[in-house]
Amino acid sequence: MNNQTTDLQLRFQKDIHPYRVSSKQEALWWNEIVQHYGKPKRAYHNLDHLTVLFHWADRYQALLADPEIVYWAIWYHDIIYQARRRDNEEQSALLAENRLTEIGLTPAKITEVAAYIRATSQHLNVEATGDLAFFLDFDLAILGAPAQEYKQYAAAVRQEYQHVPGFLYRRGRKKVLRYFLDAPRLYRTEVMYELLEKPAKENLRQELGL
Repeated sequence: MNNQTTDLQLRFQKDIHPYRVSSKQEALWWNEIVQHYGKPKRAYHNLDHLTVLFHWADRYQALLADPEIVYWAIWYHDIIYQARRRDNEEQSALLAENRLTEIGLTPAKITEVAAYIRATSQHLNVEATGDLAFFLDFDLAILGAPAQEYKQYAAAVRQEYQHVPGFLYRRGRKKVLRYFLDAPRLYRTEVMYELLEKPAKENLRQELGL
């Protein structure tokens, strides 16, 4: 187990501790997370992605109304991910609802976590304020990463879609990049907008060759 996985496991233990679950159940749920996010074909939607999102959530924790909901949404938002599927977000939300019910979250919180996860299927088409806006901004933070990190992200996404022929991938990728580039704004929260909007748009233009 590397340092990153150890840090994530410690975080998971901290997040689940208030619910007083058995060590056996905790281990089962943690191993499930590792097995899903750690699949070899996941070049981007992996444990590194979780680490980055938690970095942002910790950075802006003081601005979150209910950090617990954001944290559980991060844990489960990509737990089901296959590049060939079109229902990853829905399946992730359903699994989150099952696990968080077993863990003991309140029904209201479970409903909200699942709604956050489902919102990632549409991102900019979703009306979002408050904690949901922060969560969606965290998920898109990679678009505003330093240029080299962004290139690594783009290469990792291509690797996840290696089953798609080059010309088809380029067509689809261009459509996605245009969707983001043409949006009036990528980030809903003011802090993320001020920090990442300009570099994100520049990264998108660079990948499009504009």
